[in-house]
Amino acid sequence: MSDDYFLVTANARGSTFGSRDALAVARKIVASEDLLLRGLTALVSSRWSITVLITLTEKKYRFMELHRRLSGISQRVLTQTLRELERSGLVSRRVLESRPPATEYALSELGHSLLTPLVPLMVWAESNRDKIEQNQQAYDAETLRNESLRNESLGNDEDSQIVE
Repeated sequence: MSDDYFLVTANARGSTFGSRDALAVARKIVASEDLLLRGLTALVSSRWSITVLITLTEKKYRFMELHRRLSGISQRVLTQTLRELERSGLVSRRVLESRPPATEYALSELGHSLLTPLVPLMVWAESNRDKIEQNQQAYDAETLRNESLRNESLGNDEDSQIVE
C-alpha cells in the first residue's frame, strides 16, 4: 500500500496522524535499534497496559479495587504493569495515610495524552472485530487443511517405503 493511500484514508477519517512526518516517525520507530523506543512501544501495546490505562480513565483506583475491576489479571502481573506504567510516567502512584496502608493509582498527564492515539486504535479494533475474526478463522482453517494434506502425503510416502 502506498503512502498516499494511507494519508488520504487517514485524512478522510479525520486522523491527526495522517501526515508524511507522522508516517516517517512511525517507520523510524519500527526500524530503530533504540531500546527505549522499542520498550515503550512494547509497554503501550501490551494487553494489560492498555486495559489498565483505559480503566484508569474512569477514576483513581486503590490497588485491590483495580485488581477486582480487572478480571483475569493476577496481583503479580498487575503490580508489574503498574510499576512499568509508573516508571514511564503514564500512571501516578500515591500512598495514602490510612490503616492499613493503601496505594492509589491515577492516570498521569502523560497518560492522558496517550489516550489521543490509543482511543481511536481501540475504536478501530472494535469496528473491525468481525472482519479480523473472520480472517483469523479462514487462516486457521487453511493452515489446518495444509497440515492435514502434508501429513497425508507423508503418511503415503511412509507406506510406500514399508512395502518396498
